[in-house]
Amino acid sequence: MDAREVSRGDQVHGFFSVALEPGDGGKPFKLIELSELGKQKTIHSYLMSKPTGEIAVDAVTQVSYRVLEDHGADQVIEVKDADDDKTLWSRYRATKSEVAPISSRAMRFDYMFGAFPYAFAVALAVYLLGGFLKRRNDQIVQGAS
Repeated sequence: MDAREVSRGDQVHGFFSVALEPGDGGKPFKLIELSELGKQKTIHSYLMSKPTGEIAVDAVTQVSYRVLEDHGADQVIEVKDADDDKTLWSRYRATKSEVAPISSRAMRFDYMFGAFPYAFAVALAVYLLGGFLKRRNDQIVQGAS
C-alpha cells in the first residue's frame, strides 16, 4: 500500500478523485480527477448532500464516497475507487466551490511486482550465505576429526 499525506509535504497520487453533484445520466454523483477541477461545463457542488453514495460502474468496478466530517460550509470526504486490480482512496476537504487534498492511498495488485527483484536478491543472498556456512561447517567438522 502506498499512502501520501499532504501535511507531510507529500504530493497526492495522480489518480486523486473528487466526487461532485449532480452526476451524469441520472446518477447521484460523479468522480473527476483533481486535475480536471474547474473544467466542468455545468455547475456542480463539491459538497455532498448525502453522507454516503456508491455507483457500480461495471461488473468489477465500484466507486463510492463517505462524508467523514460535515461542518455545514465544508466537509471532509473520502472517495474510494475499487476494481479487481486496485483500490484507490482520495481524502479531501470540500466547500461548495473548492477542494483541498488531504491524503491519498493506493493498494494495487501490480505493486507487488516491484518487490520481486528485492525478494529475489534477498533469497539469493540467504542461499549463498547458507552454502558458505555449510562449507565452513564441513571444514570445521573435518578438521576436528
